[in-house]
Amino acid sequence: MKKISVLSLTMLFILGISFNSLAQKKGEAEVKFKTSIECNSCKEKITKNIPYEKGVTDLEVNVENKEVTVKYKIGKTDAKKIAAAINKLDITTEVISDSGASAGCCPSSKEKKECGSGNSSDKNGIYYKIFRTRN
Repeated sequence: MKKISVLSLTMLFILGISFNSLAQKKGEAEVKFKTSIECNSCKEKITKNIPYEKGVTDLEVNVENKEVTVKYKIGKTDAKKIAAAINKLDITTEVISDSGASAGCCPSSKEKKECGSGNSSDKNGIYYKIFRTRN
């Protein structure tokens, strides 16, 4: 009986820790850049500067594939700000993927919209301005 209660408490403890770690990761996103890095010197530039950007939680630099992967807190920073920080180091960037690109942006809309710009796109990709009136 004592073994069962100790085992149950242990399982509850482990589940509690795992749910807590999942909750902490919920507000994070990941962006992957194709960059112009060519050597370890470029890698060192990135690893010495980008982790100190506001909201950055993790960083991986792959010199062979010329890719930089950054995990960041949604609401603290975004892919554009991180790209700008990398560009300041004289390294060009192109976003390959961004899991936080649509976070908090037009979540209920079925139309493709640019965040915060008030623009919308029709099926042909032509942007038009949305005018809103106050009631």
